Amino acid sequence: MATPNEIEVLKTIQKQGNAHKRQVGSAMGVSAGYAEFLLATMANRGWLRKETGVGYVFTPAGVDVLICEFMYSREKLATRVEWMEKQVELIDRDVVKLESMKEEALRKGVKESGKG
Repeated sequence: MATPNEIEVLKTIQKQGNAHKRQVGSAMGVSAGYAEFLLATMANRGWLRKETGVGYVFTPAGVDVLICEFMYSREKLATRVEWMEKQVELIDRDVVKLESMKEEALRKGVKESGKG
């Protein structure tokens, strides 16, 4: 499983197609040394490959890691959206009930004021 920093590295490479340690460090707001550590660790895991003159690029395994992360994020968001949709339905029902109560109160008010 990838750490949040490793996911950021993968997203940076996804956006740029490839990356050098300085580009990754700059994009993440970390030192080039820490970026190199992350890149080397990820290369050792088989997620990235270092190409001379190009920098680090994805391997199929690295793409899979990022796809899994995106799918996990999508599932979390879908669950939240589903919950929010249910809340909207409840609010809509409450509004309908309140509008009905208002109409009833207005009818009673009209009848009562007509009696007087």
